[in-house]
Amino acid sequence: MITERVDDILVILAEFEKSKLSDLLCQYFPNHGNWQGADGGQVAVIFLTYVLSCSDHRISHVETWAEQRLTTLKCCLNNPNLTSKDLTDDKLGALLDKFSDEDRWSSFEHAHNQRLINVYDLNLAGEAIRLDAMITQSHRTVSGDFQYEGRISCQSIVLTHDEPTTLR
Repeated sequence: MITERVDDILVILAEFEKSKLSDLLCQYFPNHGNWQGADGGQVAVIFLTYVLSCSDHRISHVETWAEQRLTTLKCCLNNPNLTSKDLTDDKLGALLDKFSDEDRWSSFEHAHNQRLINVYDLNLAGEAIRLDAMITQSHRTVSGDFQYEGRISCQSIVLTHDEPTTLR
């Protein structure tokens, strides 16, 4: 019998699967002909899962972390051939270097955002739009024709069609 701590790994991987992140990364950053083992998309998803689960972005710890959860990762990613050697710091470093291509990253980001962000035309000209959001702060100029009225805590923001203003 194999016993592994799964913590939040299942939830994180499920969210990545919903957005098809692995497939999209492979599409915009294809594997080099000499790349062996798990594809770059799966390696990136595992790295991001590690970062989110452990609140740690050091690539040198991913291999050991994955080795302790290998059965879970194999099952969740549907990759029975996955090994901890697919997640060495050398492979992760090469992958991160590949992601640093600004033009390809911008194209990937655009495609990924199209899958994640939904924009709705509420057609409410002249009516107030009330937002219920988490507590946050912003120090930027609002562009367009919206004006902020309410507390900065964003508990009760009302956007109306007036002159631009600055959130403080």
